[in-house]
Amino acid sequence: MEALDVKQLYSIPIEAIAIEDRDRKDYGEVDELALDIRENGLIQPISINQERRLVAGGRRLRAWILNNKEYGGPSEIPCFVTFTGDEIEIKV
Repeated sequence: MEALDVKQLYSIPIEAIAIEDRDRKDYGEVDELALDIRENGLIQPISINQERRLVAGGRRLRAWILNNKEYGGPSEIPCFVTFTGDEIEIKV
């Protein structure tokens, strides 16, 4: 797996993104968001960390996956790579 630079925009295969247990349980009208993405594109990319774990954009990712399954949309999603507390190592 190639190293990802922070603050860069990438197109990452949806199956390469780890979706861990999230606090949010209700993702609202994913079908409506999927339709909006089909009509207008993905306006705000999702955010992942350098280990390709989802940081923000769970609803957008679910809508993208829905479009991919039902309409044969792109299998890669635009992602920003961000730092999270997991990557910070403090040396004393």
